[in-house]
Amino acid sequence: FFFQAEDGIRDSVASRGLGDVYKRQIFDTHIDESLPHIPGIIANLVQPYLSGNVNMQKIAIFILDDLAEYVGYAKLGADLWKQIAAIILTYTVRNEPDLRQPACYGIGCLAKSGGEGFKEISIKCLSLLASAIEFKEDKKHKDECAEARDNAIASIGKILKYAPTTIPFGEVWAKWLSLLPIKQDKMEAKIAHEFVVDTLIANPDVAVGVDGVLLSEIIRIFVGVYEKKLVHKTAKAKIIQAMKQMSAHSKVVAMLEDIYKNKLKPEDQAVMQKIINEAKQEPTAYN
Repeated sequence: FFFQAEDGIRDSVASRGLGDVYKRQIFDTHIDESLPHIPGIIANLVQPYLSGNVNMQKIAIFILDDLAEYVGYAKLGADLWKQIAAIILTYTVRNEPDLRQPACYGIGCLAKSGGEGFKEISIKCLSLLASAIEFKEDKKHKDECAEARDNAIASIGKILKYAPTTIPFGEVWAKWLSLLPIKQDKMEAKIAHEFVVDTLIANPDVAVGVDGVLLSEIIRIFVGVYEKKLVHKTAKAKIIQAMKQMSAHSKVVAMLEDIYKNKLKPEDQAVMQKIINEAKQEPTAYN
């Protein structure tokens, strides 16, 4: 079935593994039955594909990504999970963006379902993702490089979300915000940007940093995604909710006014004004 699944790879931004069909058929409904076959799949399919051309290697990494995400540490067991993780990490800093992209995506899968196993590699993963982000753009593969970078940024967000106690959260959070918004990979963009607003609503003091030093970064992200296909409708509603919460505090309102007047371009000011008006449900302008 895995050979047949190769034909199911979907979408131009190839960051979702081998597609939804075999995930439903195998991982959602037959996960326990598939467990005894996973070592053989890795030995007889993944390993040979890793010795093939770039497209074959990419398929192999996709399979490992999905094993990491949908089977996870608890069911794979420590030894097999570590084997999968080691391969994914090796490809995170490959020169070929078509290989970096699924590997960077895979680190997010490891963080999501890695449990105790991810604690041992979280800092190493952050270091590798940082290196992946710094790769110079190859003009011949501009889109592929952008997708690889976006997935590296997105996976840092997933480490923050799923393994926050394994890293220096505040430091990583601040750096991560400076890398947003994600623009090329719209699916990963929506996930990442919603996590920003979820964190702001649930833990505002953590989200904005000491003395609100990160508030301008968050507003920059919000105005950059609010009217674009880079955020879910649910997240847009949450942005309005967050703005309502912030507007209830006079100190924060003063900071928002300063950001509006001194740190935003006119087109971004217009978007921020729209968010504020929708939050207040009445036209209000800064003077």
